[in-house]
Amino acid sequence: MPELDLNSIKTLFRMGEETQADLERSVPVFVTPSQIADPEIFSKFESLVKDIIDRDDGEVALLGIKVIGQFLKQYSQLRSDNPQVYSRYVRMIALLKFINLSSNRGLPEIKELISNYLLDALRAGIKVHEKFDWVLDVYDDVLMGGEVAYELGKAMLTCNNRIGQQPLLFTKSKRQASPTIGNWLIDYRSMIAADKGGAFEQISYLKQNENARKLSGQERELLERILKLYDWLRFGTSLEEYHGQKAPASTPMPPKPPGPRPVFQKPLTIEELKKEVVGQGTPHPAYRPPSPARGEGKAEDIVSEIKREVATPELPPYLGKSEIRPPLAKPISPIRPIAPIKPIPPPVPSHQIKYLDDLKKIDVSYLRAGQLQNQISNIKHQISKLAQSNNMFMHEVIAMFQQSPLFGLYLKTGTMLMHNSLTDRSKAYEEVTGQLKKEGSKTLTLAEFEAVADLRKEIERM
Repeated sequence: MPELDLNSIKTLFRMGEETQADLERSVPVFVTPSQIADPEIFSKFESLVKDIIDRDDGEVALLGIKVIGQFLKQYSQLRSDNPQVYSRYVRMIALLKFINLSSNRGLPEIKELISNYLLDALRAGIKVHEKFDWVLDVYDDVLMGGEVAYELGKAMLTCNNRIGQQPLLFTKSKRQASPTIGNWLIDYRSMIAADKGGAFEQISYLKQNENARKLSGQERELLERILKLYDWLRFGTSLEEYHGQKAPASTPMPPKPPGPRPVFQKPLTIEELKKEVVGQGTPHPAYRPPSPARGEGKAEDIVSEIKREVATPELPPYLGKSEIRPPLAKPISPIRPIAPIKPIPPPVPSHQIKYLDDLKKIDVSYLRAGQLQNQISNIKHQISKLAQSNNMFMHEVIAMFQQSPLFGLYLKTGTMLMHNSLTDRSKAYEEVTGQLKKEGSKTLTLAEFEAVADLRKEIERM
C-alpha cells in the first residue's frame, strides 16, 4: 500500500486528467473501509491537506477535493457510524475549496462556505482576503457596482463560527447572543457610524468594547482579522495582514472628475517666488514649481534665472521685425503625365463610430461585422480618439459607451451568470443564454462575452 501523501496522489492520478474510474479504482489502494476512521490514517489526511494549503496550489486542491470526496462516497457508512470523524473530513474538503474559491463555483456555494467555514480557513493559514479578491475579480465586482462584495459581506453576517466562549452582550440592546462571527459583526456595526469602518474604528472597538476585552489574545487577533476583512468588503479600505503584506484593493472607486481649476491670481513678486521655491511661505494657488530637470534643482540657480528673465529688457518693436526678403526661385521640373485616378469603393456605411452618440448605439451586431479582436480594438481606439477630439475626460466618454445595448447585454448576462447555481461555468453560461433567448433578448457567445469583459478592464486603465 503506497504512502498517503501529496507526491503519491499526484503520481497515481494524472493531474487534471483523472476520471471517475481512476478515483474508484485507486481509493482502496490508499485506504480500506476499516481504516478510514483510524486516527493514524486521519492524521495523514490532515497532513496532506496542510501540505496543499501551504503550497496554495489550486490545481492540487481540486485533486484533493476529488480524492477525499471519493473516499467518503465509497465509505458512506462512516457518516452514520462515526459522524464526528465524517464532519472532520467534510471540513478538510471545505478548506481545499477555499484554496480555489472562485474556480467553477457559483456564488451561492461560496457564500455557504463563508457561513460555515470562514474561521476554519483563517485558522488554517489560508489568505482569505486574496481568495475574496479573486472572487471579486472573476465576478467583475466593479461592473456589478459592488454587488458581489456586498453579498460576501452579507455571508459573513450569517457565519455561525464562534469566537470566544462567553455569551455576547449586545452593547445597545443589552440582550445576550451566541458569540458567532455574525453576531460580533452586528455588535461592531452598532458601535460605529454607518459610513465608517477602518483601522481607527477597529482598534477602538477591540480596546473599549466589554465583549472584546474578555477575549484571549489569540481570539482578539482573529476578531481583528474578521473586522478588517469585513470593512475591506464594505469600503475597500486597506487590508494589512500580520505578516506585513498588504492585500490589493479589489473594488477600486470609479474615476471622478478633478476639482475646479484654481483661478489665476496676481503674479508673485521675485521675493515671494524665492520663498516658495526654497520651501518657505504659503504656496500660491496659481503657481506650482515644476519638478527639476536632470542636472538642475538648486534653488539659487532657479532664483537667478527668474531675476535674469525679469531684469532683461524687451527688444523694441522695430528691432523684433525681421527683414522681408523675396522668396528664392525654385527650379522648375518637367511636368509628368498624371495617371488616371482609379475609383475608390465607398466605405460600408454601417457599424461606424464617428460621433459620441455612436458609442451609445453599439450593439452585438458591431462585434460580428468583422474579426472580433479587431472590432474590440476599434471600440477602444474610438473611445480614446473621441475623448481627445471633444476635449472630454476619458471616464465621461466611457460612460457613454456603457449606455450602449452591447454593454447592457454584457451586464445583464454577467448578473444572471453570477446568480446561477451550477458549478460547471460552461453549462451555467449555456443556461443563461437559453434564458435570454426565451425572453426574446439577444445573446453573446462566450468568446464575445469574454472579449467585452477584457475591453472593460482595458478602458478602465486608460
